[in-house]
Amino acid sequence: MRTSVPAPSRLAMTLTLRYLAGILCCLSVFGATTRADTLLIEGVHVVPHQQSREMRYRQKTDFSIGARVELFLSNASEDTLVLPASVDVRLRGRTAESPFFIGVDPRVELFSIIIYLAGEAGHGLRPGGTPYQEAIARHFEPHLDHPGVSCAARLKRHNGIDYGAQMSLAVLVADTASLQLRIPLEPWPETLHDGWTIETVDAYLSEVRDFVRKTDFAAFLEAQRPLYAVTASRAEEALRKTVHLEWFDRYFGPRPNGKYRVFVSLLGGRGSFAFWVRDGAALEAICVTGAGRWAGRESTVVHEFAHSYVNPAAAPYLKGFEEAVSRMKPHLSGDFMRTIEGLETAGFVHESLTRAAVIRYLHDEKGFLAARMALGREIKNGLFWMPELLKVMEDRQARHGLQAGGQDLMPAFEEFVQVYGANIKSNAALARAGNAALPVCLALLGCWCVMLVVVSHRNKTQMSRLPVAGASLVLWTCVAEFIVLGNRSGLFGIVPGIAILLSALGVMAASLWRRPESDPPVLLSSLFVFTGVPLVLSASLAWGFCAAAGIALMLRMWRCRMKRGSSRFPVAKG
Repeated sequence: MRTSVPAPSRLAMTLTLRYLAGILCCLSVFGATTRADTLLIEGVHVVPHQQSREMRYRQKTDFSIGARVELFLSNASEDTLVLPASVDVRLRGRTAESPFFIGVDPRVELFSIIIYLAGEAGHGLRPGGTPYQEAIARHFEPHLDHPGVSCAARLKRHNGIDYGAQMSLAVLVADTASLQLRIPLEPWPETLHDGWTIETVDAYLSEVRDFVRKTDFAAFLEAQRPLYAVTASRAEEALRKTVHLEWFDRYFGPRPNGKYRVFVSLLGGRGSFAFWVRDGAALEAICVTGAGRWAGRESTVVHEFAHSYVNPAAAPYLKGFEEAVSRMKPHLSGDFMRTIEGLETAGFVHESLTRAAVIRYLHDEKGFLAARMALGREIKNGLFWMPELLKVMEDRQARHGLQAGGQDLMPAFEEFVQVYGANIKSNAALARAGNAALPVCLALLGCWCVMLVVVSHRNKTQMSRLPVAGASLVLWTCVAEFIVLGNRSGLFGIVPGIAILLSALGVMAASLWRRPESDPPVLLSSLFVFTGVPLVLSASLAWGFCAAAGIALMLRMWRCRMKRGSSRFPVAKG
């Protein structure tokens, strides 16, 4: 394919001048201690980016920034050049900092280590474990009796300040050196655990500062920097390609100056937590997740980021959900019920909408199959109302042209929950019937197979290979689709499907009494099976296999008629 790009030399020259002018302007405007005219350019390194004008990219291509330019400056003065982190360097109104950060955060590691030591305090650290845990044991075991560790253990025991609650405070401090809060505690931060108080926060942070100083925490961070770098690179390699931030603007609506952070905790295990910090008009969405296998982890990250949209939008409406959720509570079960334990109304609303958002994300970014598999997992987890909720959201978006997850969704969701909760008994019974479809279908199909063996034995014939092969193909295709995609047929599929399967059993039973000399009963009952099984299991994708098997049976019947020239079919010999 022919590519058209500006000449590298001209591009490099243009970008070098622009970037140099921007950097020098920033130094003079923001008051660096060294004057800009004392900086000398010692070298320039340019790596042009080859961008085609004929290819379609995910984002609109800007050819004026189609290169990476590195400037090597020399400070000719005797004064130290200081660029504080607070300097807001902008080129064309954009900051150099990416809105999406993935890596290991020292604040998260500090608080993780303290709560880890608090859990093991009193009886020593566990032997073995990961190399990181062994490094923690070597460095921090002499400090197990530090007041900061004792304070963390006491807060965990009396105030419920566990790992997640520690993380809610960790993301609010500026750094591990000062441990100063980024925002005031009045008004109370949205995601700071209720077990904290202003007094306990102040007292605990004072102890943590002393812990950082006495344990030489900075030295520990420096020693573990290679491990942090490897962990961060693995997470970034997996998530950069699969988490698309522009989808959140399309689904929830635009968020100006939004920032997204994924903090990988090496002591976090399998858990993940959502936090968000408001600093003026900007909002920073944070996902704290454990290190491990990163395949498929984008669903977890999207789920946690979605909480920063859903929870604030739902807060004014939670009162209207209480009655409907209280009616639905006795019928909730599975993993979902354990997740929202203690937060029935808020947990129901937040988890329903965030999990629906994850399914929509997978549908938009990874396709139909990934979304259906996620839907199947949520149904198994106990969210049996998820198919109806997704349909309501899609209909509303198509009818009104609104963002599917915008704040104006809440009145429609409240109406849906109230209507669904009013009929919760029938809806829950329907969900249980859908879950029972698989064992019922397998039982009936097993009876049909037994009858097929008995018929072939009494007629002294071999079982017809075509019905057996076709039934096996249809069965496993439907079962796989039912389990993987989480199909739920409902009464309109289960009742007719079971009736058809019972008809197949009736045809086979009749053949036991009549002992026919030909195999039309076997073929006819096979057609019933090919129709009834996918109907019971709502296996829409398996209808193609069923149609192929049915056509094969009809072609066999036609072939037998043409070959024998008779309306009677020969007994199947194999």
